[in-house]
Amino acid sequence: DDMQIGVAWATANRVISVCLDGRLLLWDVGADGALQLAGTVDGTQGPLNCVASDRSSDVLLQAGGDGFVLITSPGQAPRKAKIGKGVSHILAHSGKYAGSDKEAWVFSLDDCARRVSLQTGEFVGSKVEIKEFAVGVSWLDAEETEVLVATSKQNLVCMGAGGVKWTKLAAVPRRPTASASSPANGLAAIALERPDTTVAGVQSSQFDIQLFRIAGTGSADDLSMSGVLQEHLKEVTSMRFSPSGDHLASADAGNKILVWAVENGAAKLAINEFSHHTARVTSVDWLPSGRKLVSGSLDRHLYVWDVDEPKKKIMVTEAHKGGVYAVAACGEKSFASVGMDGFLVVNELA
Repeated sequence: DDMQIGVAWATANRVISVCLDGRLLLWDVGADGALQLAGTVDGTQGPLNCVASDRSSDVLLQAGGDGFVLITSPGQAPRKAKIGKGVSHILAHSGKYAGSDKEAWVFSLDDCARRVSLQTGEFVGSKVEIKEFAVGVSWLDAEETEVLVATSKQNLVCMGAGGVKWTKLAAVPRRPTASASSPANGLAAIALERPDTTVAGVQSSQFDIQLFRIAGTGSADDLSMSGVLQEHLKEVTSMRFSPSGDHLASADAGNKILVWAVENGAAKLAINEFSHHTARVTSVDWLPSGRKLVSGSLDRHLYVWDVDEPKKKIMVTEAHKGGVYAVAACGEKSFASVGMDGFLVVNELA
């Protein structure tokens, strides 16, 4: 049904061809040279900018600009869900999730969010119209049923399966660039663009991170600002709280990764030595113990950092041609990455 763009012999009687839409076709070659389709493996087309690991079911999800989400369960063939619009974020559950619904949230460029079943690949319920671009998404409650969305219009939106629950208008003074939350300690972090001001003719390099206390999810009043973090000199591109909420990792376009110690609703800089990337850091994620951090960058490399030994690091070189776009922890010794080359790679630590 689609153009074949590559072909290779797998065995003396098996040929594999690649479709333009990202599928792999497995062909059996008969004695007379006739081809019989033996199987199909779904894939995606073009660069991948999203990857998520559902730790409650060990399912991997990946997506990009082609409008498809690929869902891979252990021991099963991948399933493909069609969004129709480019995907900007995938939000999957942590290992603490105790719910029975095996679903993930998918956020797309039509400013909508959809739930997709990890078991069938089908969409669940109706799409939620946010009507604003989702800059960052994260869980707002410990049960992982409600989502906090930081939007391009400086609003914070709480949404769930029933739709948008409330919106905190003008919650931040400038456009967000990244967000994270930790229901474990009742905090959310929103990174902002720099102010449109100059000092002595030099444009501001103040890229703040605003902290919010989460008192509940009932109304917008349950979110209140609790502090500002000011150490980044370039745009903050990615943030993640550790699973326990004890640390916040923030990465920026100036190749830097900072780790903040979080306590009593406040944060202070703990580590500023994670600076070996040579280009924009695009994504960070914590391994389940919260002691090791994975990062990916446009420099094409991956690093695994250790908060207990800041000078110790593991480097995965040339992980993705054209740059790494996203990383996701799969377990204490494994993590996934996607990038410009359109590949999903799962790395195992020794």
